[in-house]
Amino acid sequence: KAVLEGFRVYSDLAGAALASADAILPGRASGEEVGGALEAVEAHMAGTPAPLLTTGYVAWKLQRLAKRYAEVPEAQRAEADRLMERAGFLEVCRHRPSWRLVKRDFRVVVA
Repeated sequence: KAVLEGFRVYSDLAGAALASADAILPGRASGEEVGGALEAVEAHMAGTPAPLLTTGYVAWKLQRLAKRYAEVPEAQRAEADRLMERAGFLEVCRHRPSWRLVKRDFRVVVA
C-alpha cells in the first residue's frame, strides 16, 4: 500500500507531461523525431511547484503505460483501477492521446 501511494507524488507531473504533449504533438509529421525538451510546464510534486521539461521520451513512456492498462483483461479491470487510483495514475492510464510515438534506433519519433 505505501509503495503505491508513494507514486502519487508523481501523478501531477505525469498529468502535466501528457497535457504538454497533447498541446505540442498533434500535427507533427510522421517520422519526425521528438527529441529533447518539448515544453517547460509548471507542475506540482506533493504540493510544491516543480518545473518540468516534458520530453518525447517521457511522453512515449506514459503512452506505453496507458497502452498496457488498456490491455488489462476485463476480469482484472476493477483491481487494476483500484491499484492505479491508489497510485494516483488512473487518469494517466485512461488517457487516449491523439498522437502516437514509437522508438526507432534509440530515437523517439511520431508514428
